[in-house]
Amino acid sequence: MAENSTVTAFSADISSTELESFVIKNPSTAAIQGDSDNEVVDMESPRCCNNQRLLVGIILLLGIICLITGIVLISMAKDIKHEDLSECDAKRKQNQLENETKTEISDICAPSKEAVRVSLYKLLEKIQAETFSLNPNMLFFNPQTTSEDVRQNFKPYDPIPSEIKRRTDEAWRLLAEINETKIDEGKLTPRERKAVSQVKFYLRHVFGQPYDGNYYAGDWMLGPNFFCWQPICTIGNEMADHLAAFAPRNTSDMEVIRNILEAYKKSINQYIDNVKLGVRSGMVGSVEECRAGLDSLKGTYSQISASKAGVLTETFAEKFLKQDFYKNLTQEMKDEWRKRTSKSVVDSMKEFLIDNVGAPINNCSATWKRNTCAIVFRATFPADFSTVL
Repeated sequence: MAENSTVTAFSADISSTELESFVIKNPSTAAIQGDSDNEVVDMESPRCCNNQRLLVGIILLLGIICLITGIVLISMAKDIKHEDLSECDAKRKQNQLENETKTEISDICAPSKEAVRVSLYKLLEKIQAETFSLNPNMLFFNPQTTSEDVRQNFKPYDPIPSEIKRRTDEAWRLLAEINETKIDEGKLTPRERKAVSQVKFYLRHVFGQPYDGNYYAGDWMLGPNFFCWQPICTIGNEMADHLAAFAPRNTSDMEVIRNILEAYKKSINQYIDNVKLGVRSGMVGSVEECRAGLDSLKGTYSQISASKAGVLTETFAEKFLKQDFYKNLTQEMKDEWRKRTSKSVVDSMKEFLIDNVGAPINNCSATWKRNTCAIVFRATFPADFSTVL
């Protein structure tokens, strides 16, 4: 019994020892045994796979972003290059067009052989220079005139009969000079033919003044007409255009402005004397012409017709009453002028305008009505009748 149990225990020990050695030596058995260990590895493998998948996803996303960005940049580069090329082409074409235009203009403006032969351009320049020399009240229309030229050469319109005669004679002398120049107008360019035609017309009508400008017609004694296109009607515009160049820089310039306005007073009074001369000579218009001219003059200077102080509210005088006109005067200069005249520069300008422009124009309307129209009304001339010299 004891032997049997001993044998059984021994055999059990042998069996367990042999089994372990069998398991170790047998690969298939080792694999089976390792399943329990693999189970631990298999539990950790999903986390590792998720990390790997996340990493791969990020790399893939970055790659896609880089790819899209590259495509966009390449496309933009092509567009920019195309725009640059288009801009360059446009500039090149524009330069070519400008060069062609300049060539065409230079060809068009080039003098013809006939103009060179008769020195037409020099003759036209001479006529232009003498026009502004004889009419210093028109300097504003000379494209080459500067503000300094205006300050040195400007003079108000002068209606003295002797001056009207001199301007008329000089205009016709220049007309005779250009007519005596043997010009074959068929060989001139269209622009040159146009210029010659315009100059002849301009001089024939005494520098573009076919009425009061022509001394021998005698219209300068009739006063303004219905359209009021005589020089007396444009004195305001003439003053506004030219006196802007006389903005005072010192107190002496204030004296210059006063002298110019006093010259305007003489011109307006001389115009009144011309109208009186027409009355004495019998150079008057009809009743209708007199009324129309008087109404037209009052309409042109509506504020002055009501009162001589109305000149201060006329459009042409407004700029001379603003402080900006005197911006070049220092405070010391203004104080010096006030000390000398007991008035500010603006108040002095108001006085100049009222005494030398407002008063004579207001008097012109009254005098013309009293002397010219009164005689015409008494004579009761019909509209189709007018006396002559």
